Amino acid sequence: MRKKNKKGIVVLTILVLIFVAYGIRINSNTDASSNQSKTEKLSSADIQAKADEKAANAYEPTQEIKAITEKIGFTKKGRVLFYASDPQLLDAENFNEEVPDSTDSRTILGYYDHRQIYLYNIQNQDLSGIVEVTSAHETLHAVWDRLSSSERQELTKLLEAEYAKVKTDKSEEMLADYAKFEIG
Repeated sequence: MRKKNKKGIVVLTILVLIFVAYGIRINSNTDASSNQSKTEKLSSADIQAKADEKAANAYEPTQEIKAITEKIGFTKKGRVLFYASDPQLLDAENFNEEVPDSTDSRTILGYYDHRQIYLYNIQNQDLSGIVEVTSAHETLHAVWDRLSSSERQELTKLLEAEYAKVKTDKSEEMLADYAKFEIG
C-alpha cells in the first residue's frame, strides 16, 4: 500500500471514530439532571443551528466548493456547517496569507479559524482526494467549536478510548506533530 493511501486511511479512520463517538455521546444522556441540562443546551444549540442555517443560505459556493461538497457526501447538517464556515479554496500565496505564522504551513493543507475554513488548492494529481479529506477534517473543527465545554470533555474521553484501540507508532507520531500547532 502506498504511503499516501496509508495516511488517508488513518485520517479517514480518525474521522469515522469522531463521528461514531459523537453519535454515542448524544444517546448517552439518560438521567433526569442531564435531561434538564440537555433541554437547556438544545435551546442554545437551536439558536446556533439557526445562525448556521442562515449563514449557509447566504454563502455562495464556487463550482470547486460545490464539487468538494458533493464528493464528500455531507449530510444536510454537515453541508450547513461546511457552508456556514465560509470555505475558501485558495492558491498557495493566498492560503499562506491566511495561515498564522505560529503554524507550520509546510504541513498544513487546511485551516479553521473564527468559524472560517481555508483550504489549500492542491494541484498535485498524486494527492487526489486530499482536499476533500481536509475539508471534512476542517468541518469537524466547526462541529467541535459548537460543543460546550462539558460536551468536549465527554467526547474527548470517548475519542481517546476509541483511538487507544487503533493507535500505532506512526499515528502517535502524526498526532504529536499535529499537537505542536493545535492548542487544546
